[in-house]
Amino acid sequence: MREKQMTTLNERDALSDLLSTEKKIMSLYSYAIGEGSGKEYRTKLFEGMEEVSANAFEVFDEMQTRGYYPVEEAEEEEIRKKIEEMTKFQPKFEEKQTN
Repeated sequence: MREKQMTTLNERDALSDLLSTEKKIMSLYSYAIGEGSGKEYRTKLFEGMEEVSANAFEVFDEMQTRGYYPVEEAEEEEIRKKIEEMTKFQPKFEEKQTN
């Protein structure tokens, strides 16, 4: 008979796995939202995705606090450009939700 080997994750690996899982769940919610046709169904999916997104951010924030996920500071101009870029998508997104 073979003995079972125990594998232990250190804190960093455990948090990294948790963050990866949360990101995958968000991806699945996104897919389901795109495929959903009922307004109430899509609303529930958006709510679930928002909750998972908040969880993922908490894990990310904890990793960053502990030095496991270093983040590079962005220049103000780059931030402004990204905000403008993403804002262009918002009217299209809102239009699709009302249909």
